[in-house]
Amino acid sequence: MKVEKADFSDYLIGAIAHQAECSPTYSFDRKLIGEKGFQYPSTPDNTVDSDRVKS
Repeated sequence: MKVEKADFSDYLIGAIAHQAECSPTYSFDRKLIGEKGFQYPSTPDNTVDSDRVKS
């Protein structure tokens, strides 16, 4: 069984967007960074906000 990083609803939204040919799906959910079909919004200088924020 594959363990997913995010919630079912996140993957459902991504699947619906993919089916509607609206990929990638942008999300502020950091758990989705690196997941296929999802993209974290970048800043105007092309860096990902999470690169600047220490967790």
